[in-house]
Amino acid sequence: MPTKLDNLKERDKFLDTHTLPKLKWEEIENLNRPISSEEIEIGYQKSPNK
Repeated sequence: MPTKLDNLKERDKFLDTHTLPKLKWEEIENLNRPISSEEIEIGYQKSPNK
Protein backbone atom coordinates (compact mmCIF):
# COMPACT_ATOMS: atom_id res chain seq x y z
CA MET A 1 0.00 0.00 0.00
CA PRO A 2 1.46 3.39 -0.98
CA THR A 3 2.31 5.72 1.87
CA LYS A 4 1.81 9.46 2.03
CA LEU A 5 5.57 9.89 1.59
CA ASP A 6 5.47 7.79 -1.59
CA ASN A 7 2.67 9.96 -2.94
CA LEU A 8 4.62 13.12 -2.17
CA LYS A 9 7.69 11.74 -3.93
CA GLU A 10 5.61 10.88 -7.00
CA ARG A 11 4.05 14.34 -6.97
CA ASP A 12 7.44 16.01 -6.71
CA LYS A 13 8.82 13.86 -9.53
CA PHE A 14 5.88 14.84 -11.74
CA LEU A 15 6.21 18.55 -10.94
CA ASP A 16 9.95 18.46 -11.63
CA THR A 17 9.32 17.21 -15.16
CA HIS A 18 6.74 19.87 -16.06
CA THR A 19 6.91 23.63 -16.40
CA LEU A 20 3.70 24.96 -14.98
CA PRO A 21 2.39 28.37 -16.04
CA LYS A 22 2.31 31.16 -13.50
CA LEU A 23 -0.91 33.09 -13.02
CA LYS A 24 -0.99 36.87 -13.09
CA TRP A 25 -2.43 38.65 -10.06
CA GLU A 26 -5.57 39.62 -12.01
CA GLU A 27 -6.17 35.97 -12.93
CA ILE A 28 -5.79 34.90 -9.31
CA GLU A 29 -8.27 37.55 -8.20
CA ASN A 30 -10.73 36.42 -10.86
CA LEU A 31 -10.51 32.80 -9.69
CA ASN A 32 -11.04 33.82 -6.06
CA ARG A 33 -14.16 35.91 -6.65
CA PRO A 34 -17.60 34.55 -5.76
CA ILE A 35 -19.61 32.79 -8.46
CA SER A 36 -22.90 34.54 -9.23
CA SER A 37 -26.21 32.70 -9.44
CA GLU A 38 -26.41 33.87 -13.06
CA GLU A 39 -23.12 32.12 -13.86
CA ILE A 40 -24.39 28.95 -12.21
CA GLU A 41 -27.60 29.09 -14.25
CA ILE A 42 -25.64 29.58 -17.51
CA GLY A 43 -23.42 26.61 -16.65
CA TYR A 44 -26.46 24.50 -15.83
CA GLN A 45 -28.13 25.39 -19.14
CA LYS A 46 -24.99 24.59 -21.11
CA SER A 47 -24.45 21.20 -19.47
CA PRO A 48 -25.43 18.25 -21.69
CA ASN A 49 -27.44 16.49 -18.95
CA LYS A 50 -29.09 19.58 -17.43
